[in-house]
Amino acid sequence: WLILGQDGGFGAGNDIELARHICRNQFGPGFTTASLVRQMALMSMAFNLGGPRLAGFKRMQVAIIAGKWREAAAQAQQSRWAAQVGTRAVDIARMLATGTA
Repeated sequence: WLILGQDGGFGAGNDIELARHICRNQFGPGFTTASLVRQMALMSMAFNLGGPRLAGFKRMQVAIIAGKWREAAAQAQQSRWAAQVGTRAVDIARMLATGTA
């Protein structure tokens, strides 16, 4: 469920690079120094939402930059996006909070 292409496989390399680029721009060192699991969770959100909509998660962004991962997870779960995607948001929030898959 992280980054899936139309055929159900992992997204094309360009999609993954675009998601990584969005996250680097929005979260800076908070993203680049995060664990791989946290990076994948954020990239999944970037792939799903796109850059402009992900940029709307201002409190989550502040928490990530400060290294407050539990707060970042809570902010993700308190969003309209979380209500729309259901268990996917729960999984991503858990990954953000714990750094484990």
